[in-house]
Amino acid sequence: MYGDNAKYIVINNGHDKEVPILFSSLIEHRLMQRHCGKAISAGFVNCNLQCFGESYSIGIKSRPDIDTRLVMDMFGTTEEDLKIQRE
Repeated sequence: MYGDNAKYIVINNGHDKEVPILFSSLIEHRLMQRHCGKAISAGFVNCNLQCFGESYSIGIKSRPDIDTRLVMDMFGTTEEDLKIQRE
């Protein structure tokens, strides 16, 4: 359904910090949640680090703007960095 996009969940790390966990699209969101903790949001992430969609297996939607920022922060990149790479 979402092609070659990766999946992700966002969890609370126990110190009031939200942390994205990215993983293969071959793994169900519910399995990652079982191993990593309750998801705050979940969905898909593309090669431009844009988050979208939702997880049907755990019934949680993505928060596109918030989740995208968390993923970009994890990789130490900005939207401007991605624009430069595409040019």
